[in-house]
Amino acid sequence: MLDMQCLMDIGLPVNANRFEELAAMVEEEIKLLKGARKNVRVTGKKSTEERIAEAEAELERLRSL
Repeated sequence: MLDMQCLMDIGLPVNANRFEELAAMVEEEIKLLKGARKNVRVTGKKSTEERIAEAEAELERLRSL
């Protein structure tokens, strides 16, 4: 809101109503992202190298079929 006030103070033609709509949309997006983050679970504590090794082993197993 301070940015909008500064723009208005220097005399630029800005529509404060439009800015409020944009601020509300940003707040809604932040709320949705925070909610989605709460539903994310980290599974396992394997390192990247361990995951790659397991994937390679699975690939070899599938090739041998």
